[in-house]
Amino acid sequence: MAVANTNLQNYNSELVQCIEDLKRKRDEVNRQIEQEERDKEKIQKEIALLQERLQRLKESLARKIHARSEYDKTIEETEGAYTKVCLFLSLFWPFSALFGSVFVSFLSPFCLLVCRLFLFLFVDFLSLFCLFFSFL
Repeated sequence: MAVANTNLQNYNSELVQCIEDLKRKRDEVNRQIEQEERDKEKIQKEIALLQERLQRLKESLARKIHARSEYDKTIEETEGAYTKVCLFLSLFWPFSALFGSVFVSFLSPFCLLVCRLFLFLFVDFLSLFCLFFSFL
């Protein structure tokens, strides 16, 4: 009976030791879970910040693309008007290249803009006038 009692105590102490080992392993897994949950929250916050930043970048990009298209449109219209003015001046004023650069250098930017607008409208009128008389 003493041997059975000793065996029972050995089994009991082994069982207690196994339970303690299981608790230590559980605690280690619990610490890992907590760490991964903290990492997950941190990453989710970073994702939210990145999504917000991405949205701001998309909006900024859309505004800049629109501005670029407006610049392209303005450049195209200005080049077209400039081509018409150059054509008009080359046809009706042979010395425009010589005197034009000297004259333009003395003009203020606003005055130059007004002159360009006037010439643009005049060239359009002239082209319509020529078109009208070409049908007669």
